Amino acid sequence: MIWRETDLLEYNYPGLSSFSGRTLLGDNCIEKLVTCGELIDDYDHLQQHVRWALGEADEGVGPSDLGQQLISELVWLYKEVDAERKTQEQESYVTNTQTFEIITPATFDGPDYNAIYGSKNMEGYPSIKFDVTTIADFEKQQKK
Repeated sequence: MIWRETDLLEYNYPGLSSFSGRTLLGDNCIEKLVTCGELIDDYDHLQQHVRWALGEADEGVGPSDLGQQLISELVWLYKEVDAERKTQEQESYVTNTQTFEIITPATFDGPDYNAIYGSKNMEGYPSIKFDVTTIADFEKQQKK
């Protein structure tokens, strides 16, 4: 989360570079938020999943400015991820959707077959002559 390295650190300790944003908001807190399976969009949800002393107001009745900033950052991040996912889904839909040509009988009414493939008669090719015209004739011929 870039927010904790820039805004969070600068808000609390402007100009100080002796420690990082991870000191103020640890990886374990980030991991709990990521793996909780819920959208953290208010302070109650934040409190259910992570205990972060800097996120709570001094009076203990709601979020501090930092807690509200974290919630705002999470809401923004959710919107960005959703927009990216929707874009990927749309691209995937377009990629995976095929258009099919509708074939009707009129589709087959085209140029003359003979003009393209030549004559339909098979002159010059060896022909096969069948002496059997019915099954009975075939059986008689087999018995001989």
